[in-house]
Amino acid sequence: HALTLDRVLLVVAGDPWQKRGAVIAAADERFGMVEAAVRDIDGVEASRVEIDRVGASVTADTLEALAAPDRELFLILGSDAASNMGTWRRLDDTRPLCTVVVVERAGEHPVPPGPEWRFERVPIPRLDVSSTEIRARVAAGRPIDGLVREPCASSTNTGSMLRGNDDRVARGLTPSPITRAEARAAHPLAVQRALAVADAANEKKGDDVVILDVAPILAIADVFVLVSGSNVRQVRTIVEEIEKGLKDIDGSRPISVEGLDDASWVLLDYGDVVVHVFLNETREYYDLDRLWADAARIS
Repeated sequence: HALTLDRVLLVVAGDPWQKRGAVIAAADERFGMVEAAVRDIDGVEASRVEIDRVGASVTADTLEALAAPDRELFLILGSDAASNMGTWRRLDDTRPLCTVVVVERAGEHPVPPGPEWRFERVPIPRLDVSSTEIRARVAAGRPIDGLVREPCASSTNTGSMLRGNDDRVARGLTPSPITRAEARAAHPLAVQRALAVADAANEKKGDDVVILDVAPILAIADVFVLVSGSNVRQVRTIVEEIEKGLKDIDGSRPISVEGLDDASWVLLDYGDVVVHVFLNETREYYDLDRLWADAARIS
């Protein structure tokens, strides 16, 4: 409404290469949820343009696919995505294809990744609704009414998609652990980094360090590392030690770091390795060890 657009496409990523570890559901399942959410909203529709295209989801590719002589394109982003634009593939090719529209919550004001970008801003109230919280509530059998649109809340596909592996765990269909040698043979660099993460976490007395081989079930990340701390200070100390350890080993820096403000659950995304550092009570509440129980533990 603020921009008087004729049509809004909610593009579901096929291969979201920069959100490794954050995407649990398959692309078709995510498309089904988005489609249900907007089915009765005029002018808004779910798009499969990135799902049906082979390869990584790259914004410039999508804009080129949607371009037409009589069409002006607006790329609508949240503040987090806008702040991360500098890491995009084909960023320079993206600039002339669209006007970037940043939907800003109170206190957020990302800047363009360089000069000559067409930028517009649409402020909205801050809504304290977390996708992580929604996914965890579904996995734990808690209600999500009022947190998502009713067509999604009542969809049986929503529950099965977000609940993930609970049914398999209940039936005892969990994979056998694999050795480090087996894991190294499949993805050596990721395992090397994961072991370095584990060493750093142990150095700061992290609790219950678990390394999971998620490549067979996620396809967008190779390894998850889970570790807990007893208080916020320890969580932040573990995060700092992990960042320092990987930087010292091979110069690695995380693509993104989320959750450091309250430090109850911090996610560090290194691409092939995703690290989750929790408070003990947060890890117990969300029970993500169970949610990802289809992944083999690297012993």
